[in-house]
Amino acid sequence: MRKNIGIDFGTTNTVVSFRDSSGKIRRAGGTSIRSALFFISEDEYIIGHEAVSRGMFNSDALVTDFKPNIKGDPYYVIAENGDEFELTPRAAAACFLNKVLTEYIEKRLAKWYDTPELDDDDRTVITVPVKFNTEEKKAIKTAAEKAQFINVYLAFEPTAAAIASSENTDDNIIAVFDFGGGTFDISVIERHDEGRFSYIDSDGDKELGGNRINGAIAANIIFPKLIKQGCHFDFKKRDFIEPFDSSDYEEDDRKNYFYIKTAAESIKIALSDMGYTEKPFVYPIYIMNDGERAKYEIEVSYGEFEDCICPIINKTISITRRLIESVKKNGADVTRIIMAGGSSHIPLVRDMLENEFRNDGIEISAKRSEIFNLISTGALMICEKENAITIEEKTATQFGIAEKTAIGTSRFHSIISENSVIPVKGRQSFRIDSGIISSGEMKIECYDRDIKSYPDAINAGDEGISYINTYIVPIERELNPETAEIIFCIDDEGQLSLEANILDKSGNTVKNLNIDVGIDSVME
Repeated sequence: MRKNIGIDFGTTNTVVSFRDSSGKIRRAGGTSIRSALFFISEDEYIIGHEAVSRGMFNSDALVTDFKPNIKGDPYYVIAENGDEFELTPRAAAACFLNKVLTEYIEKRLAKWYDTPELDDDDRTVITVPVKFNTEEKKAIKTAAEKAQFINVYLAFEPTAAAIASSENTDDNIIAVFDFGGGTFDISVIERHDEGRFSYIDSDGDKELGGNRINGAIAANIIFPKLIKQGCHFDFKKRDFIEPFDSSDYEEDDRKNYFYIKTAAESIKIALSDMGYTEKPFVYPIYIMNDGERAKYEIEVSYGEFEDCICPIINKTISITRRLIESVKKNGADVTRIIMAGGSSHIPLVRDMLENEFRNDGIEISAKRSEIFNLISTGALMICEKENAITIEEKTATQFGIAEKTAIGTSRFHSIISENSVIPVKGRQSFRIDSGIISSGEMKIECYDRDIKSYPDAINAGDEGISYINTYIVPIERELNPETAEIIFCIDDEGQLSLEANILDKSGNTVKNLNIDVGIDSVME
């Protein structure tokens, strides 16, 4: 019997779904597994909620947020035993997923299967945000393969949620409001007969999620209250909103930053679970001062909490409204919004959604169990029904290159537009000049443009235009090349491959190439 695994690989929490031998859906690791690593030494580590608990006493050994930073800079880790090393986010993801497999999935499978280890017939689907670029998707898949998962496939998170929810609703056109720990996606999906699902359109922000809420609580509530109580920090309020480089600070400040961020998340979870209350929530927090820990208490009212996070939720509502109005102009009327992702559990999110769309005749679905499990359940169903489900995905952003202008700027040039049905190909011809012939290679810088959120973004470096990678095309002098025609191919998992046709001065093809765009080593 084939074992199918559906994984909602999250920024904050990861949910794994599978069926036992009786056909019942089970979760590996309970409700969820905290997406965190704690290094005892360079070669020994633990994951999950225990990792975060250990990190409370040694934050330098804790690694988190590796999914949204999957293509980012390495982490500098000081393990519990004093080992010091760098770890790329890709390597962190591979380490985490390997433990998920061996310590959670296989141990749970052993209760129902004689051979719990995955074999060549088994299959795994891992979900990714819609607005992850081609390299980020490839890095996730490569990390899973390095972690020893078998037959790994990617699916977009909203697609998985739509497929899972289709068994409980008759609505044909739904919007999936996926508000996770690191990203926000809103996708309108149409369900057709015979198991076919097609994207109508999508929108979102890959930096808008629960982490943004945590940062706002830390910056606007906890940090000022601690300052009023006499605490002193070298980091600033803005460091909770902007990228924070812990290596710039002494040990006490690194720990204090972590304590405040952890407190922000705990306050968010506690007040979300409690719902509206007039009684202030009191949270104890330890702060380091000259190597000693002192206990403080933070008192937060529910009104403070809502006022703090309301602007962030408003942004998700505005993006949702923008998308629903856009598809409505093309004749697609959304009748239901399905809420998914951990941040959707915050009561204010549902309240604001219902208030916004109350007069539009749109139902809001937000069952607690579905919010947390919907995506992994959908991933499992994609695994199981691979021949019975047809998914027509679309690109969420533009893909292209940067071209030098006469005034020295690098203007974005689109090669594959947004809302292109995948798989899709785009072509671009490049002149091979003497410099390229001399170096023996052509370098192609590729970018991702979020034209829906940043319609005025024009040049590489503008907000909304993100660098993806530079790809190398080998050029052989003896072929007397004149032009390189590059074919950019995005497959049905959103991953990129490149083909090149090298032409001479007469326009004849002298060589065909498949360009390696793979990640050489995820464990670097």
